[in-house]
Amino acid sequence: DDAEKITVLFNLSNLELGQGKKVEVALMMSAVTLALEGAAAKIPRHAPFTDFGVDERMQQFMEKGGIINVCTPCLIYRDLGDAPLMPGLAKIKGPDLITKKDASKHIMFF
Repeated sequence: DDAEKITVLFNLSNLELGQGKKVEVALMMSAVTLALEGAAAKIPRHAPFTDFGVDERMQQFMEKGGIINVCTPCLIYRDLGDAPLMPGLAKIKGPDLITKKDASKHIMFF
């Protein structure tokens, strides 16, 4: 389910940052709703990931230097273009995402 996907995504991303790697995440399509202020805190915790919520994992990720990009057209498509987002997120458009993809060494997709 989506809660599992986003939890595993930020769990693995935080592990990668812990190994000194540069990591960026792009929230696209329906995942952009996680960028809304307070939305990630509402995702339920499930074993074996009960130690931290998704909101805490996202915050840890950014504190460790990870970048969370949010698809601006995806927000607009959902009438969320002006909605308040979790602090620290970067809005991004398609051409910028393609540039980042092309410069990436590895890509994980959830």
